[in-house]
Amino acid sequence: MGQASAVYVSVLGRDYKLKAPSGQEQNLTTMAAQLDSTLNELAKQHPQFARDHLLVLTALNLMYQQQQYEGERQEQQLKLAALQQQLQGCL
Repeated sequence: MGQASAVYVSVLGRDYKLKAPSGQEQNLTTMAAQLDSTLNELAKQHPQFARDHLLVLTALNLMYQQQQYEGERQEQQLKLAALQQQLQGCL
């Protein structure tokens, strides 16, 4: 297993030094940039919100999106299983 390496990212104007598994540095950098973009967009829409409020709202939005994707994935798996059964019946 590869060693973790240091990655420097910036989120809402603050710099962070994080560890990423070897080979995953670019993924972490990309995710941090996406998070920063999402937070900055929310901050523009709601300049009255404190930093921690923005972070909580963004985390909840991301969890909601994840839940939606999981529901869609499960629905697609059920459809695939039904199709596989139909194919087995034809063979």
